[in-house]
Amino acid sequence: MARLTIFHDINRTHRSGRFEEEDISTIFGDVRLNLVRKPAEYGEHTMRVLTVFGDVQLRLSEDVGLKIDGFALFGDVEVEKISSNDRASGGADYISENYDTAPIRLNLNVTTIFGDLEIIRLPIASEGPALYEGQTTRLPGEVD
Repeated sequence: MARLTIFHDINRTHRSGRFEEEDISTIFGDVRLNLVRKPAEYGEHTMRVLTVFGDVQLRLSEDVGLKIDGFALFGDVEVEKISSNDRASGGADYISENYDTAPIRLNLNVTTIFGDLEIIRLPIASEGPALYEGQTTRLPGEVD
């Protein structure tokens, strides 16, 4: 289901096998979406994010291949890997190292105007993507 906020914040946990059901649009509001609690279906997924004067934070498993294609005007797109403490920013385009080989791939279409998109890549258990439900830890100051 698509999410739209105007002068309002959303904190959600993904509960579907398809990321397409989590499209986000925010105007003067912030969105925090956890995409690691429910295992995603294998294959290709496409998700859209639009933010105007608002920030979006997505939590995504490191085993998911990520490709960001977007546009940023007075906003930032940042990808952070918790396991290695790596950060990538400097434009709205990004492709993860595992994109071509990942069993789950997310194509993220981003438009941000006076807002930021932060993607936090969380480590998973080595057994595979079906076992990462509930294996995440809270970041300092984070509320679910």
